[in-house]
Amino acid sequence: MQLAGARIQLALALWLTLGSALAACDGAAPALDGAVTDLGPDATLPMDGAVRDGAAADASDDQGFTPSDAGADASNDAGTLDGGNPIGVVCSVQGVAGTCQLVSSCALTSTPGFCPGPTNVRCCHAAVDAGGPTDQGVLACDPNDMPTPNAGLEEAPGIGGCPPGMLSTGTFCVDRYEAFVRIDRGGGAAPEDWSPFHHPPTLSGGQTLMAFSVAGAIPQGQISGVQAANACAGSGKRLCTDAEWLSACRGPSSFVYPYGNTRQPGVCNDARAVHPAVEYFGTSASWIWSMLGNPCIAQIPNSLDPTGANGGCVTSAGAFDMMGNLHEWTSAAAGTFRGGFFADTSINGNGCLYATTAHNTQHWDYSTGFRCCADL
Repeated sequence: MQLAGARIQLALALWLTLGSALAACDGAAPALDGAVTDLGPDATLPMDGAVRDGAAADASDDQGFTPSDAGADASNDAGTLDGGNPIGVVCSVQGVAGTCQLVSSCALTSTPGFCPGPTNVRCCHAAVDAGGPTDQGVLACDPNDMPTPNAGLEEAPGIGGCPPGMLSTGTFCVDRYEAFVRIDRGGGAAPEDWSPFHHPPTLSGGQTLMAFSVAGAIPQGQISGVQAANACAGSGKRLCTDAEWLSACRGPSSFVYPYGNTRQPGVCNDARAVHPAVEYFGTSASWIWSMLGNPCIAQIPNSLDPTGANGGCVTSAGAFDMMGNLHEWTSAAAGTFRGGFFADTSINGNGCLYATTAHNTQHWDYSTGFRCCADL
């Protein structure tokens, strides 16, 4: 009887120990950036371990897909699947189905930029009809190219006593347009052009990013909050505070939208019908949400517009595109970008009130941009 009781006590002790271990594993790891969930059902893509607005957020619920991070890699490593080998993953180029294969193994057409994994894994597919309506917009984009469409552009003189490219709100200066960047390599040389579709490099040794605000430029996407702050500082400016950004967008009448209190479809670049990543990759499979650093996403037709291209999307003071086109970082220490982007300006608030707070300042994707402020 005593032996049986001892065995029961031993079994109970083992059960309690196992239960404690399981409980310790049961709570998922905290968000890497202490993210605060936004108002809308954003998809997750952990470049910073947080919810990604450039992913599903900003796709409407009637688009027939529910993005998930179940298959997304936890790092920005060109999209390698958590499950391992990307070979055989289904891909699509202009509606022509294929599979992800090594370039050396593909006997058909091999197109870069449509598969997770290393650069020698491409979508292997039959030939695409060159007469397709968006062939040039998609297939002409090589993710390894570094176009510099802003070469030669110069800022206009400032307005109201503000630095070049800026205007006065009455109490501070703000960029008239979403900014693009150049790189100051030091040594007195002219700043070096950078591709607005690519994530800016990490700089050191006296090299700095510089921000420029010019009409007709392609604004810089793929930029983190830290880099945006550095670029503004490199040009003698700074990121706007949340209060400044809201004041600049809403104006003295505290409008909901830059142009008034009633949404006007088509006035701003803010309501793309199909999520750009889904259109570019030709699938809503979960792996695409780990590929939001692909520089071609913002180059498909009807995506990112040049600054000032939407003439009615302007504040009373004359600042363009504060609603839509690209999200805009502010100086909030925990990480905030505002105004929405070219696929959504409503999920996390309407127009000027749109605010994404689910990412730390290390976050970046094709939809993140910025503009600068300065003291008057």
